[in-house]
Amino acid sequence: MSDGTRVLLVDDHRMFADALDALLSATEGVDSMGTVPTGEEMLDRCSTGCPDVVLMDIDLPGMDGIEATKRLRQICPDAQIVAITALQSGDLMARAIEAGASGFVPKTKAA
Repeated sequence: MSDGTRVLLVDDHRMFADALDALLSATEGVDSMGTVPTGEEMLDRCSTGCPDVVLMDIDLPGMDGIEATKRLRQICPDAQIVAITALQSGDLMARAIEAGASGFVPKTKAA
């Protein structure tokens, strides 16, 4: 593994996740840790090594991204977590930041 920024993608939309992972893998200075479709799998993956950055979908099956963010903060306090979602709500953004997300990026196209 090189000295790049370790990035883990948590998203259950396979086509989106695979496309973003391919982009990240081709980016110099980025070491993709791959993709996982659930918060539970993300916590399992991170228990063996913390990523530098986690791109976290909010709307996940089982444990949602906000709860997964809270739990990740306990095992990887230095990870930067960026919430990503197609859902748009000021309340949702506030909850993600309160849970420990460093930022919030909507999946929707800008007008």
